[in-house]
Amino acid sequence: MEDKVSSIVNFPKPSTVQEMRRFLAMMNFYRRFITHAASTKAPLFYYLKGAKKKDKRTIVWTVEAEKAFQQCKNDLANAATLVHPSSYASISLTVDASDTTIGGVLQQSSSNGYQPLAFFSRKLSTEKKYSAYDRELLAVYASIRHFRHMLEGRQFIIFTDHKPLGYAFRQKPEKASPRQLRHLDYIGQFSTNIQYIKGEENVVADTLSRITTIDTPSPRPTTRWLRSKKLMQSCRNYYLILTRLI
Repeated sequence: MEDKVSSIVNFPKPSTVQEMRRFLAMMNFYRRFITHAASTKAPLFYYLKGAKKKDKRTIVWTVEAEKAFQQCKNDLANAATLVHPSSYASISLTVDASDTTIGGVLQQSSSNGYQPLAFFSRKLSTEKKYSAYDRELLAVYASIRHFRHMLEGRQFIIFTDHKPLGYAFRQKPEKASPRQLRHLDYIGQFSTNIQYIKGEENVVADTLSRITTIDTPSPRPTTRWLRSKKLMQSCRNYYLILTRLI
């Protein structure tokens, strides 16, 4: 259960006004599912007064602001952990990638809008050298791998603010690199429905893709998954034996 919200629980304190703006935008996206959200966020909105959109000024934290920040994280984490996935509700996976991190959020629709189910964030290693397209594709691939236990057997939409990714499954295979083909092959086992959304509508995944100090732990493989993996390995070994005998 903690894995679902570890990206939120361990979310670092914003160090600049711009980072605070991103965090509050994420909170505001789920405000319908958070009790007393406006009053809780009030001490944090103080830092945005008179600030420009990309204000890089350093934040001087007060005791009141730190308490409000921690309460915001707790409220958002509770909003996700108290929700049970419904087999009747449509679900979606929204992803994003920055130069250093990839992020994703799994949501289900409700009468009040999209409801958070789980969050994911991971730092990039040598993958920082990837092109923007490849980083965005990696965000989809890694997010699905992380949430696979919640996505298996479900139909869902993948949302991205990287428009070229929406045509990933329509391009000719010979135009894709081997790594892209591997990622698309895995993604296609779950969903081929990738849709574009504007950047301003992708505030949650965008915020998660800019966390550079934490990684979401991968969920432990289930017994069923381990048995399936063992069976697949046995089939491969059996195939190799047969090919040597023929």
